[in-house]
Amino acid sequence: MKKAILVNHQNNRIIELPSTLQERQKLVGADFLNVLRLSNNIDIWYDDEGANKQLDYLSEITEPNGDKHVLFGNYFVTSVNDEGETIGLSEEQIKYFSTFGYRVWKKHK
Repeated sequence: MKKAILVNHQNNRIIELPSTLQERQKLVGADFLNVLRLSNNIDIWYDDEGANKQLDYLSEITEPNGDKHVLFGNYFVTSVNDEGETIGLSEEQIKYFSTFGYRVWKKHK
């Protein structure tokens, strides 16, 4: 199984990496995906238009080196190989990502 981490702020979990762009877009509810490349060949895929939408969640992740990133809505975490292809996460990468700081805010309705 090619592993990814789905962060939906209610039931974050390890999932099988969707194989198509359309499946990945559906996973986070996005028409356009963007990628944030982090250390250790970790990529975060998120809604490129999330800042302009009325989404329920805003989150901040902090890398072990102190770098902070703000993300709107749901996202998923994968890896990348030397050719730039998206691949599943290794067990070591999953453990590494679990060391990141994570804060989330829910929009009040």
